[in-house]
Amino acid sequence: MDIPHFGPNARICLKVQARAVVHLADDTASKSSSAAKVIVETLLISAGNIKVVGEIFYRQAVVTLMSRFGGTFELMSPNSQGNCQPMHEVLVLRNKIKMGRNLKEQRAMPSRYPYCTQRELVMLSQKCPNILHSPKDALVHPGIDAVMFDTSTSTVWLMQVTHESSRSVSPEGLLFLLNALRGAAYEPYPVHPWQFVFATRGQTTRNPFQLGGERETQYFSTLFWESRIKPYVLQLHDKVPNLFSSDPYEPWGFHCKKKSRSLSLRHFANSLVRLVQRPRRTTESKGEERDQLIAGSLGASIRTSVVPGAQLLADMTIKQSVVPAGA
Repeated sequence: MDIPHFGPNARICLKVQARAVVHLADDTASKSSSAAKVIVETLLISAGNIKVVGEIFYRQAVVTLMSRFGGTFELMSPNSQGNCQPMHEVLVLRNKIKMGRNLKEQRAMPSRYPYCTQRELVMLSQKCPNILHSPKDALVHPGIDAVMFDTSTSTVWLMQVTHESSRSVSPEGLLFLLNALRGAAYEPYPVHPWQFVFATRGQTTRNPFQLGGERETQYFSTLFWESRIKPYVLQLHDKVPNLFSSDPYEPWGFHCKKKSRSLSLRHFANSLVRLVQRPRRTTESKGEERDQLIAGSLGASIRTSVVPGAQLLADMTIKQSVVPAGA
């Protein structure tokens, strides 16, 4: 593979060519997982702009593999020390939907279903659930590389793929997703949060979920999102590419397991748990008054801030102030 050369206007070139790199990674990973890994390793040992291209290629190749082949992935939870603890939780992905009517049409189907508008995102949530979807442009929601809609639990799974340390997440990007799914079963609640998976082969930080933007924006956005985002870690490991391996995940060091009856039952049980964890008011009036006071205070703080979508976030904070009975 010829490695492109970037001149003095490297940042402009990167923005222009990022989409081309994404398409190249998508096409290569779809045809050969091992070949894609070789390209990634070649780019990542370089410096400067070439390494940046390698990181973009790496992120899209991982998303493409997971979107195309699906599977059951073991997740871990980051603790206060920055270490990961095994969990009885898995991410279950279907492989790409064969939407074509015949074999020729099926082969022509893309390995992923990209989107750039909220309308396209809603359509994918309805017609192509349980598959990993990525945006046409990284600027749609920076810091979030892919989205999956789990119909069994009405839960949104977000994913960020990182080569080293985690990247900050755009509050505007989260607002884009929130507005698209407002009023639907996928709307996040404190007792029904979105699941955020950080797929990384680097060192996990104590709190991988960090918002970007101005300091004030970060603070007030965090007031809303910290109870509506649950972070997980999918740890990847370095492995020597095996050009003869039939397993597309083997060169990438995924914690991936073949579907088994026990895993299916565990996923089903977790689905039932989430389904019953719906917002409902406490039976104790004092507890309800306390929750409403806290929510009202937070809502007022957010509403008067400079956070994008402050009115919406404040209204949702007040509306979703209730907690499960017995909590």
